[in-house]
Amino acid sequence: MSEVSTIKKGDAVLYTMQDESQFEALVTGVSQFNGQERVNLKLFTTGETKNGMSASRCTKIDKPVNDVYGIDQIEHTGQTFKFAGVELPIRKDHPMTKHLIPAARTYFVEEKRTEDYEDIFDSVDKHENLLLVGEPGCGKSEFVLWLANKLNVPVVQVQGDGEMSVVDMVGGFQFSEEKKGTYWVDGIIPFALRHKCWILFDEINMTLPEVLSRLHSMMDDRRHLDLKEINEILHRTDDTVIFGTMNPSDDGRHVGTKPLSPALWSRFNLIVNFEFLEAENEKKLLVERTGITDKDAGEMIKFATEARKGFRNNEVSEVVDTRMLLAWGRKTKKFGIKRGLKNTILSRLDSESINVLRGVLIAYGVVEAEGKHK
Repeated sequence: MSEVSTIKKGDAVLYTMQDESQFEALVTGVSQFNGQERVNLKLFTTGETKNGMSASRCTKIDKPVNDVYGIDQIEHTGQTFKFAGVELPIRKDHPMTKHLIPAARTYFVEEKRTEDYEDIFDSVDKHENLLLVGEPGCGKSEFVLWLANKLNVPVVQVQGDGEMSVVDMVGGFQFSEEKKGTYWVDGIIPFALRHKCWILFDEINMTLPEVLSRLHSMMDDRRHLDLKEINEILHRTDDTVIFGTMNPSDDGRHVGTKPLSPALWSRFNLIVNFEFLEAENEKKLLVERTGITDKDAGEMIKFATEARKGFRNNEVSEVVDTRMLLAWGRKTKKFGIKRGLKNTILSRLDSESINVLRGVLIAYGVVEAEGKHK
């Protein structure tokens, strides 16, 4: 058993009952009672709470802490998922779409952004359209997939690009020799609507406006998709929530992106700007996802902080996002931090960027004093 003094609020623990049965839980509070340390627990599996339990029966374990910060505002009962007064139902599996429910994942919901998340939960509850804007790798899509997993909701992801056509999006006719003629095949969107999936448009501002315009009717008060090719009106039920994600398009840094048309922009009921995690939380994520040491993760965050500062000042060519740090972390786990840096981060930077970051790179021993690669 752990010493009681090591157990604190926010820890994941294994609790051993008197009959030797065990369960994993989150510590939501620590107190003293009659000279003994007591803990309040929330079970990971059911969300059930157990208060006033003996801290001496807790063993601290290495487990994501319910993937949430600000845990006191989250309630997961097994039937609903509640945040700051907004309660969302957890769906039952459907055999046709079970494979589209995202896998479980860790996501850090930071206390400083409580209002943003409360707005998002409220919009999901009202079946609205949500647009998440931020740099690559800052957790926009991850948030949607994390929430969908919690609610057991299938998600159809649409990857935006300049080559996506109306046929890809809504469907088209195909020829069949067996049927001796043409027949209609649903595109991505009709499938999602018919099967009550959430729709996640990744990098929506890389798709041509004339293609996206076919979606306008299902994103406004009409809430239907007009399949005029087959004379069918496909209604959007309250089970379908539409999310879009996009990188900033107003500074020309992200190739292929373009501003959304005013008509589409106005159809998003909520627009939330996402940022990178706070340094301490991003460090925890790196340790959790890659298994590297706290020390290595801390060094990586220091580097990322300097690189992001340079990027904002137009001195560094590439934003070092969380996705890149995870790649660096995985290589660090196997080959060490210096080798991991060279081919996951350093190889992306131009010579001017390397010169700007020369001081920190010299410390890693991967460039010489004049800024050249070793």
